[in-house]
Amino acid sequence: MRPLDTATIAHRQNVSKDGRGGWALRRREILGFENPEDIVAIPGSDWVITSALCGPALPRARTFFVNIRTHEMRPAWPDNVVVDLDRDRFGDVAPPKAYSFHGLDVIRRGEVVELYQVNHAPWHAPGEGRESVEVFEIDLEAAGPRLRWRGAVLGPAWLNGNDLCALPEGGFAVTNFCYPGPDATRMGRAGGVCGNVLEWRSLQEGWSIVPGSDLNYPNGIAQGPATDAYLVAAWGLKTLVRVSRSAPHGGRVEIPMPGLIDNITCTPDGGVLLCVQEIEREALWARVGSGKGLGACPFQAVRVDPFTLETRVLLADDLPDFFATTALQVSESEIWVSSAHGGRILVYDL
Repeated sequence: MRPLDTATIAHRQNVSKDGRGGWALRRREILGFENPEDIVAIPGSDWVITSALCGPALPRARTFFVNIRTHEMRPAWPDNVVVDLDRDRFGDVAPPKAYSFHGLDVIRRGEVVELYQVNHAPWHAPGEGRESVEVFEIDLEAAGPRLRWRGAVLGPAWLNGNDLCALPEGGFAVTNFCYPGPDATRMGRAGGVCGNVLEWRSLQEGWSIVPGSDLNYPNGIAQGPATDAYLVAAWGLKTLVRVSRSAPHGGRVEIPMPGLIDNITCTPDGGVLLCVQEIEREALWARVGSGKGLGACPFQAVRVDPFTLETRVLLADDLPDFFATTALQVSESEIWVSSAHGGRILVYDL
């Protein structure tokens, strides 16, 4: 295990003029992360936790805890974790040896703070790893938080998990971005249905498909605060979809967005925040297919009221070498933006 010394943090500050909205943005950067595709606040604390996508350059990427007030960074997975399997809940399963962490969510139930983390078999290591949701508890100790691995839920063979949200009654819902195989890929690129949303509540119940959730590249997901509805990003169609859990076929509503919607997080005032990438889907696929990676594109952080679906752009920016995937409002006056690739998180003052 690595020592739990505070990581060295580098900050850069900048003020940029947004050419579209016309407002000045005060932007800082926290450096030292490892492909933090998603980031979420830990309820009842001053900490957030990141995910970490692995690849050839980072075959063992790390996740981090970050203090929103001091910007102190502490290791999370795999260097600050205790293995404590809940066999009754998850069966006989071992921690992952090869991994790549995608979307995540945290929920507090009484004194227990639970973390759900989408995990992939890393594409750079064929035959290793698994498609799963790893489940942790977060111990909020006086010296700082640490992880307790409690088990994992292995996905069905056709799961390509992206983002997830914890369910108040227990368990989680996860977006299945695209079924495996060329047929699903062709349907997705043509704008058709290629994925859906799945729920898991217990080992006994297993997996179930959410009715009415058949979508084009379902990406980010959140359950609207104080609602029974899922808000799901139909990424490829630039559409936010609200699916009622109690009346999924009759209560589905769609609203357009100015770009591709990636991860969705909850805001302190009861809304949700979308990270919107201002790029055409086919242009992005062409960029990735040519070996250039995600590159960079302009992005927006868009707040949505889960009841009225009224939208408001809280910030917009365009930086070289930054492909935004998550926007998280950590306080009334601050939004953090993370990326699937690279080592920085942007901090914006509202």
